[in-house]
Amino acid sequence: VIIPFADYIQSIKLVRGGAASFAKDTVSFSKNKDGLLQEEGVNIPRRYYRGGYISYMSETDSTNYYKYSSEFGESTHLKTGTVIVTEDEEIAPNGKLESDKLMPLTEGSSSRFIQQNISSLPIGEFTFSVYAKFKGERYVRLVYARNSSPYTVYGEAVFDLVDGTILSNVSGQARIEDSGNGWYRISVTGTSTVSSNLFRIS
Repeated sequence: VIIPFADYIQSIKLVRGGAASFAKDTVSFSKNKDGLLQEEGVNIPRRYYRGGYISYMSETDSTNYYKYSSEFGESTHLKTGTVIVTEDEEIAPNGKLESDKLMPLTEGSSSRFIQQNISSLPIGEFTFSVYAKFKGERYVRLVYARNSSPYTVYGEAVFDLVDGTILSNVSGQARIEDSGNGWYRISVTGTSTVSSNLFRIS
């Protein structure tokens, strides 16, 4: 049992043998009372602030397969027709100075992108999400697809960072959430049928 609206957790293990403890195997983020993302460590619950009240968010364990997700200068990011203008230029949604400004070198979305290929992704449903802010480029496309022929697309959508809307949802399920200070969390969810896939931002 998780008691809401209190900065305290009491849990009851519904089997013979005593009380259970709260456990979380990964680092996650809460949105704090100032609207900023706050990192929560292993075994620390995610909090949700509503005015002077605090409740807790429960979710299944997750793994981030997209490496160096706030360091686009790393070589794991395949950059085509795109350059990093400045690194750690502006306050990110977590309140830290660690956001990168990217700029396309061409107008065609198919020839300007940043991509990661992941060859050991389990088969199943996954969500690809990034935080993005309008800094001259209004539209962002996310693609989650197979990284070899026939390049099956599991999730694809175009987002409008000015209006905060989904411009088109080609495949899978798209979502956009306001994260404050001009930032949006944009995502696509789809189900892969092979273990080698790509995640692309264009």
